[in-house]
Amino acid sequence: MSKFITGVLATNAAINLSKQKKILNHIDNTKSNMGIKAKKEYKRFNLITLGIIFLVMIPLIIYTMLSFVNSINNPKYPAGATKQIVGRISLYEDTFWYTDSSQKYEFTFDDYNIDDSYERGESIYIYLDDFNNIVAVSHKTENYGMVVNVILMFVIPIVLLLLHALVGRKIYAKNWILYSQWYEQEIEPYCFQPNFNEIVATKQYYDVSVNIEDLSEDKQKLYKKYRNKNIVYNLLLVLCIVLTFYFCIKFDLNPYSWLVIGIIILYVLVFYVLIDTCDVEMNRIKFGYYDKKEK
Repeated sequence: MSKFITGVLATNAAINLSKQKKILNHIDNTKSNMGIKAKKEYKRFNLITLGIIFLVMIPLIIYTMLSFVNSINNPKYPAGATKQIVGRISLYEDTFWYTDSSQKYEFTFDDYNIDDSYERGESIYIYLDDFNNIVAVSHKTENYGMVVNVILMFVIPIVLLLLHALVGRKIYAKNWILYSQWYEQEIEPYCFQPNFNEIVATKQYYDVSVNIEDLSEDKQKLYKKYRNKNIVYNLLLVLCIVLTFYFCIKFDLNPYSWLVIGIIILYVLVFYVLIDTCDVEMNRIKFGYYDKKEK
């Protein structure tokens, strides 16, 4: 499954790169002022994307992995303890116990200062020395620090990339987006025509973007519907990542296991398709795709 998902994402990326290359080739061939501006902004947009990946995402991944490895190699135990095991408070007697190699070891409360803060049936941490003598007992606490690190490892880059895409379209990559939209509408449909060069030779760039307020009321409602879905899907993607690692801690799952990684890849792919579908529909509405189809 993971190979299939990776293949789908890689194929989609290759298609996008191929399309971008065609636009860049057209810019190089025509050398219009707008084309030159668009190409500069394209390079700037990609440079910022790489900056987020190499200056934020990769350092966060490295930091989180090193923290995880360090927590395993250098655990914080009470003085004299060399290992930690999970035990349990007895349900009906004033004792606690743990098992090792199918052997149950049980101890009384009075000998190890078990107070009223411990509940019946509660899971606890028991710290032992090299001779398996009990050094200390404590409540079993969740390692929220590691959860936060793992969540941030995914959430921060995703949020930054989403903001980068949103702000870029409106500000520092606006001309590239406008030029790409013009290319898709005025050049791309003729790519497979035998007289393609003759058709596009006289075509000049113009702003093909449409003000949403100029659309009919029905089209505006439809556009807002897909826009709101787009926002919800992006928020759900971030929420799913947060919940995944919350459940990893809650149920003692390894966040680096193939199962967890596979689940993340699966729903990232699902939300990727949903978000991309919304983007496509929003563009179709803006550029009159359905109006042309009805005609």
